[in-house]
Amino acid sequence: MNEDITTKNKKYPELDEDRFYREVDEKRSHGSCCTFQSLILFFIITFILIVLGVFAVYKQITNNKIKFNLPNIAISLDEVKNKFSKLDFAGNSIEISLSEEELSALVKDGFNIESMSLKNLQTTIDPKQILIYGDLFRPINSKLVMQATPEIRAGRIYFKVEKIKAGNINLPNFIAKRYSESLSENLANKVNIIYNNFSVEEVILDHKKMLIKGKKK
Repeated sequence: MNEDITTKNKKYPELDEDRFYREVDEKRSHGSCCTFQSLILFFIITFILIVLGVFAVYKQITNNKIKFNLPNIAISLDEVKNKFSKLDFAGNSIEISLSEEELSALVKDGFNIESMSLKNLQTTIDPKQILIYGDLFRPINSKLVMQATPEIRAGRIYFKVEKIKAGNINLPNFIAKRYSESLSENLANKVNIIYNNFSVEEVILDHKKMLIKGKKK
């Protein structure tokens, strides 16, 4: 019997060859199927992890448990502007001291940047920096804290925002730059009476106040 099979295989070698290639094709097909299924599973797991990550960041940014223990602003913008109107514009130099409350009154109404809206700003001042607190309303609701230092640019005050924290998350540097420009422009609109007559030469931070020195243009 075995001799018959051997003889048959010798007579028809193409049968063994066909069987061999069929087995190879079946193994390749099975391997491709497993690879495709593994790839789909990988993408599903990756997508789930991304969604969970975005949700976790969103929760940290919109953390409504964050409260700013700041005093109410007892001074109005009109009162600060009235203080400016009483300055000696006839002199060759000027020196203005702004308290935390007065600076808060100047920037309180906030600003809009494209799809972002920031309101209810309030400041604290120490010798190293100015902290600016506010409420972000767009694109999401969040409590915001900006860490800024004043610089002099073209005879005007420029608030360089070093860091922004939304909720518990630090925002990217490119957002800090945009906030710096908008914050400085917001202040400029309130102190034009000074900028039109004097060029700011020095800004000194102290405990709870900011001293501005300038010379006649």
